[in-house]
Amino acid sequence: MEITYENEIKKEYRNVENWLDQFFNIGASMLWAVGSWLMLSISSIGFLCIIFALYYDGRPVVLTDLQSDFKGLVVCVFSVASLVVLLFGLPKKLRNVFENKAWDRLSRYEAIKNQFDSRVTTTDSLLLTYGLITQDDIETRQRNKTGDEVNNG
Repeated sequence: MEITYENEIKKEYRNVENWLDQFFNIGASMLWAVGSWLMLSISSIGFLCIIFALYYDGRPVVLTDLQSDFKGLVVCVFSVASLVVLLFGLPKKLRNVFENKAWDRLSRYEAIKNQFDSRVTTTDSLLLTYGLITQDDIETRQRNKTGDEVNNG
């Protein structure tokens, strides 16, 4: 029986554990996004406070002008920080659990299949070397194997 990606993804969608894993993956990614956004915003606002302190140093300051300028910059910083986190960070954090597990199972199957084929080839060559089988026997087995794959696939 040949394992295919479509069959494996269907198996993964039927598994309740994968749904819980996907749900917690989304939740953890959202918490990461909020935390990253807050850290980026707070550090940027701290930088802006330093710039404002240097800019307004020694100048007469009208509190309403300072508040309005700072409010506009804070809104811009929060917006830019949220865009940076959503566009560059979050897609790397979110993952499709179903697809990852299906590809993992498929790759493990392919590795086992390749290892088995390698061992069969080694065994065939040893048996051929010691004269226990002929080249025709190997070719017949390979034809039967490819015929079985065509009939099953």
